[in-house]
Amino acid sequence: MNDTFDTLQALVADLGLATDGAPERRLNAAGLASAWLTLCDPADLPRFAQALVAAGGRLATTTVYRPDAAGAPHTHELAYHLLLGGMPVTVKLRLAQGEGVPSIARLFPNADWEEREMMELGGVRIVDHPNPRRMFLDETIEAGVFDRFVPFSEFTNASEHQAVWKRIKAQAARQGEGSR
Repeated sequence: MNDTFDTLQALVADLGLATDGAPERRLNAAGLASAWLTLCDPADLPRFAQALVAAGGRLATTTVYRPDAAGAPHTHELAYHLLLGGMPVTVKLRLAQGEGVPSIARLFPNADWEEREMMELGGVRIVDHPNPRRMFLDETIEAGVFDRFVPFSEFTNASEHQAVWKRIKAQAARQGEGSR
């Protein structure tokens, strides 16, 4: 795994990417390595992804969340979970309100669904996506509704489901009052 981490470090250095520090190597309790990297400029994602493809990397999945829902309610953080030489590599980037990230679906075909979910459910702006059609929600429903009603931190904590439903019902009641 050291060779893989060295490959990642060289890749980042060769591309001249603006990062929030050097790639970080972490070991879990079982001694398995993973790497973490934060890109400062979302526009760098395609260059990084292209280099990862050339090095034999692949995309596993993505995550979108709000790192500080109270302090920065319109900021998304995206995490691209990739594999390089068997080592998990998580690349994070932050998007301010209205800011977008270029699609990597042409490089990683499985990113098609991942990015479409981020657009539809999280309200994230993905630029130049090859197939931006919705998958789940009707076009009349505002993008990002899932993110508004079910923040990721609450979604992963099953004890919060009552609070989420209360917000949804309250919103529906307010909309119903406005249509009378």
